[in-house]
Amino acid sequence: MIFEVKANTEFSVPSMPEDVELASRGRRLAARMIDLLIIAAVTYLLSFALVRSGLGMPVYERSPVVWQSEIAGVEFQRREFRWNDALWSIQTPVDALGALLYISTFALLNFRLLARRGQTVGKAMVGIKIVTYDTNAKPPLSVLLGLREGSIFLLGFVFGYLGTTLGLVNVLWIFAASRRCGHDYWSNTKVVRVRHER
Repeated sequence: MIFEVKANTEFSVPSMPEDVELASRGRRLAARMIDLLIIAAVTYLLSFALVRSGLGMPVYERSPVVWQSEIAGVEFQRREFRWNDALWSIQTPVDALGALLYISTFALLNFRLLARRGQTVGKAMVGIKIVTYDTNAKPPLSVLLGLREGSIFLLGFVFGYLGTTLGLVNVLWIFAASRRCGHDYWSNTKVVRVRHER
């Protein structure tokens, strides 16, 4: 009796989501600028209302000026270097108030959009959204607010000059072929164009 053995060389490859178009660097920059301008405007109005309410703004001591000059009608100052300034941005009640206003404004404007579509106001206006890197699905809100926006906030508002430097490195990663910033890598996300169904 002759037995015929056939090697099963076929195997199934897990299906991946339909390919998406990565958002351009220009669109991502435009979206971020729109978000920042809107937040800055709302924060300014809230600060103005706070001052007008009679609560005023706390006064704090700044580092002493060691050099001062005026060039073309613009005053320039250099203040004494302090390690606290290099390590921490939030050192005074004014700093804390500014950070609180930023967080409140960002959440007020973007919470619903992020939860439903993975977008901020700026991203919605330029037609892009955040998706997971592997499956192109909408990331959990904890990832969007915690790993992505939370890390950007910490770099920009908490960790002083060090945070500013790391924030610049975070942004410069977008010039790689993957078009992903540092916060895209550690949150396992990417930003893509929104496809409109016809």
